[in-house]
Amino acid sequence: MDYPLVNGVRYDWSAATFKLDGANEAGLREISYTDTIERGEVRGVGPQVIGHTRGEYKAEGSFVMLKEEFDAMVLKWGDGWMERRFDISVSYAATGAPTVTDQLTGCAISKVETNHSNGTDALEVSCDLTVM
Repeated sequence: MDYPLVNGVRYDWSAATFKLDGANEAGLREISYTDTIERGEVRGVGPQVIGHTRGEYKAEGSFVMLKEEFDAMVLKWGDGWMERRFDISVSYAATGAPTVTDQLTGCAISKVETNHSNGTDALEVSCDLTVM
């Protein structure tokens, strides 16, 4: 990559857009996701690994959302809202750089954490995700 970039502009939070279950979500404060493959080791006689299995793929994630937007989402989804599957799209762009979109497919909320404290910040809710 040649440096500097056009005007030195890089991807940042302010240029990111989020779609949760197909709708733009401005109340998202943080999102994190990982994917891994856990491969098995194949061994024969001797101490060396002679191969690996294809393994098992696993994806997971989490997000932090403003409490008011979270409560509206739960109300909209209704009873059984933690069983609902949904997709999340994360797109980001910067001047002179391509727009990139990450797609989290078949998400479900597996844990909700609400932890409020005194101060000037808006209330937030943290959610862990299972991802297909």
